[in-house]
Amino acid sequence: MTVSLIRAGDVVPEAASRDWSGTIELLSVGRLEPEKNPLLLVDALARLERERPGRYRLTWFGQGQLRDAVLAYANASGVAHALDLRGFVSFGPDLLAFYRSAHLFVHVSLTEGVPQVLIEALASGTPIVATDVGGVAATLDHGQAGLLVPPQNVDAFVAAVLRMTDDEELRTQTVRRGLEAARRRTLEAEADRVARFMAT
Repeated sequence: MTVSLIRAGDVVPEAASRDWSGTIELLSVGRLEPEKNPLLLVDALARLERERPGRYRLTWFGQGQLRDAVLAYANASGVAHALDLRGFVSFGPDLLAFYRSAHLFVHVSLTEGVPQVLIEALASGTPIVATDVGGVAATLDHGQAGLLVPPQNVDAFVAAVLRMTDDEELRTQTVRRGLEAARRRTLEAEADRVARFMAT
């Protein structure tokens, strides 16, 4: 069973149209704690800035003990202007609106169970790049619903972000599979699965 806050009505019928020729908005949601590995995202943002100046911005929703360290590292890496730490926002329409407008959802944890944030991104029709840890691969249909990269590998992560940015067919295929996966993991679907299990 997957713990899901996504209701069937939260799953978009199809991905919103996005302009991929200008600024690419990256989104991450999670605690700013060591196991979430936020400093790697700063490294990736700095690499993306060097490769494609001015193209990428990162918004992160979450709070935690590494907030000040992340800001200091971003300043030292020259990408503080491209990083927006928004703090904690509870799940709801406002947060879902950010998922649906972002170009890419990025997730770089060192350890995970089944990340609820990935289900939220899948349901929003947002392409995903995530580290292959814990239950991430199963959530992303083993790479069919999002790109998987090894943990702690900034080169692979940046390459995956660039590939997803440049490859429209890849985005279309992974988002389509992602929406199918999200529909299987809604709150209603999980409740029905539990009810059927209890009935047997």
